[in-house]
Amino acid sequence: MTGKEKRKGILDRVLAAFLLLLVLTGFFLTAYLVRMNTISVDGDLHYDSSEVVRRIFPEAHPRLLSVVREKYFMPASKRSVFDKIRVRIPSLTSCVIEITEKEPAAVFSEEDGDTDFLLSEDGVLLYLEPKDIYRGSELIRIEGLEFRSYEVFRIPETEQPEEAAKAVLIAEGIRKREIPCSVFRYKEGAYFLDFGDVKVAFGPADNTDAKLDAVRDQYPYYAGLKGVLHMEKYSREAEGSSFYFSVEP
Repeated sequence: MTGKEKRKGILDRVLAAFLLLLVLTGFFLTAYLVRMNTISVDGDLHYDSSEVVRRIFPEAHPRLLSVVREKYFMPASKRSVFDKIRVRIPSLTSCVIEITEKEPAAVFSEEDGDTDFLLSEDGVLLYLEPKDIYRGSELIRIEGLEFRSYEVFRIPETEQPEEAAKAVLIAEGIRKREIPCSVFRYKEGAYFLDFGDVKVAFGPADNTDAKLDAVRDQYPYYAGLKGVLHMEKYSREAEGSSFYFSVEP
């Protein structure tokens, strides 16, 4: 290869690198300057679409660069309230957030309120519904805990913050064991499971797995009766630990 050919090869590579740099600069400049005029949500059956948009894009009109970043590098903290999520960019000034909603694990119902709170298995408020719309559904209804403040896609603040987290865990345990209990209540530091004519005095949220296993195994023996199955002091490990059934007239 002659010196002239070498110089030409170097010049071609420099020119190609310059053109690539020019293209990338143009792309990033466009992505930084252009803002979204339209953001729509697809798949929002229960979720509030405005809350979905605010969850992903806190800015009112995010830059195209921010949308591209969320499309490819969305953090797990934002994805956590969705079963599936994908961002599409059909044009430079519009994007579509495609979601599959996460199924709620439990319904929190305030005694004096007119709204039900649908929570995920990790205690995050997914959405609100008019009270009793889920009455009779397969979801477990939790009563007796009062919310101090709440915000969609966050864990609500309650008057008994530790108990709210425990309540969701109990509800998830009931659901996984397919225990036919639709309502359980919190009252003065203790829980009560409601099976209609049969109630279970669950006691405090300790030895939860052992108590739920015992409820699952023992409840069928008391179906058709009317009374209370006392599990307050039950523990699989504690010697002499037991439960008993008190019949109501």
